[in-house]
Order: sequence, then C-alpha cells, then structure tokens
Amino acid sequence: MSNNRLSIDQQLEKFPKSWPKFVAIFLSIVIIYILISITITFKGINPKGLMIAISAFKGLFTPSLSLITNLTQYGLLYMLFETLAIAFLGTVLGVVISIPLAFLASRNICPNWVKDPENELKKLLEFADDEKLQQAFAKMKLARKNELANKIYTSQGVSLDTNSIFDVQVKRLHEYKRQLMNALH
Repeated sequence: MSNNRLSIDQQLEKFPKSWPKFVAIFLSIVIIYILISITITFKGINPKGLMIAISAFKGLFTPSLSLITNLTQYGLLYMLFETLAIAFLGTVLGVVISIPLAFLASRNICPNWVKDPENELKKLLEFADDEKLQQAFAKMKLARKNELANKIYTSQGVSLDTNSIFDVQVKRLHEYKRQLMNALH
C-alpha cells in the first residue's frame, strides 16, 4: 500500500466527523436530482380543486383557531360530535339488525356456548347443509330486504328488486369531505 492512499478505516480514524456529513450531503443531492427530474402533470385536475386540496393540507400545519372555537355546524367541535354520533348510531343500528340473526343462531346452539365456545361453534358446521336452517335464513333475509325496499320506496319513490344483491352504505359525508371529493374527482 502506498503512502498516498489511505484505507477506509484509516480515513474514518483521520476524519471521523466528516463521513456522516458527506453521506448526508450526497444523499441530499441525489434526492434533489431525482425530484427535479420527475415531471408532474396536473392535466386532469381542476385548478380550483387543487387549491382546495392545498388549503386543506396547509390547515394541517397551521389550523384556524376560528374553526376550532366555532360552535356552529361548520365548527370543529360540532363536526367531531357529529362524527361520534354517526359512529354510535351505526353501532346501534348494527346491533339491532343482528338481533334476529342471533335468535336464529341461538335456536341451533345448546346453552353451553358460554362455557365451551370452541366446541359449540364447531357444532355450527353440522348445520351448514341443513335445508331447514338455510330456508329460515333465506326467509328472514328476504323479509328484511322487503322491509328496506318498502322504506326506500316510501321515502324516495324508487322500487328495488328484492332478488338482487343490496349494497347499502349509510354514512353522511361532511361538507369538507364532499368538497374535497368533488375537487379531486
């Protein structure tokens, strides 16, 4: 080894603090070069929507105190309360809808399900091919679909085929979410 060349270990011993700075500077230059070379096109985005999205992003770092302390329906506290109310009502609705199914299932499971749930749940497999249970389930499902179709018809005037698959989403979108979705769409 010649005197002019130092090994990496010798260089690290001689310049221990410059190595991390060199790596950080080198990586910064590489990242900046990559970011500069990437071309971003905004052809399909509405300029007004882009400004709304930028405003929403800026609001994450510098929140508006007037929005936080506003107690009207456009204030943060009202929106948080509304979100919690929607979550609570969704949970209650899910529990209420599941009660008929729970009664149907409880007829077919013996009362030992609390003591030994694993074996009792395995007993459900015996009913997988039970025609009577399948018919009762289909009958209950059709009755609930008919109830929903009747409610939709009375409130909206839209008739639904109860033999089709229903995909129902019950959630009220907040105004800012609607605006953001409209801006990005």
